[in-house]
Amino acid sequence: MITPVTESMDMRESIKTRLRNIHGLFFFDKVPMTGRNKRDDDVIDVLHAQAPSGPVAAESSLAHLMLASNCSWTTLTTKGPDEFWKVVGRAKGGKLPLSITRDLVLAFVRARDRYLHCFPHKAPRDVNSLLVAYTQHLLERFQTLGATMILGSPVNWCLSVEDIEVAESLAPRGPAKQLSRNKFELSSSARNLLVPARCLSPIGKFKNDLMGLAQEIIQQPPWQRELTPQ
Repeated sequence: MITPVTESMDMRESIKTRLRNIHGLFFFDKVPMTGRNKRDDDVIDVLHAQAPSGPVAAESSLAHLMLASNCSWTTLTTKGPDEFWKVVGRAKGGKLPLSITRDLVLAFVRARDRYLHCFPHKAPRDVNSLLVAYTQHLLERFQTLGATMILGSPVNWCLSVEDIEVAESLAPRGPAKQLSRNKFELSSSARNLLVPARCLSPIGKFKNDLMGLAQEIIQQPPWQRELTPQ
């Protein structure tokens, strides 16, 4: 017999697995999304409570958070991080706590940056979902701002030097020169790169200029934005 606790844990793991494997984002294996396993569980539980239908609904809620983060950007730069995270967490009638909103959004901003360091041959604006497009726009806003202290409060959006080094060491390589019958020299400039299956581009799913579409949605008035399919 499956107990409610077991069912809840299974759902948490299902949501976590889906979010960790979104194409265009990258998390190191066995490393928590937020940096701490307990914090990951707290974030997923609260996100699921907001969208109790399961992993797909959780991913949709994350997309709305990324959209709201872009739409509320001026709040961050004029009123500071605390007010910004409050506004983002309340978007679309949400009730996410400030700290949960902050840790969730920033974990995925870093995941997008990490992906680009892991796969330097990928164009930053080559995305296959609105979620990743919103995340890329948000990453670019932070990069343009360039600060990790905003109005006196820290915003942990950028990767550490160690994180970047590890990500770049994972950059895919491929056979560039045959050294013997069963031995090849690997190079990041090879024509055919060896890429982990979970990082392969989804066939047939790329859409024209999703970054442009995301920007249009971000710039829409709130009443119109609510009617735009995500």
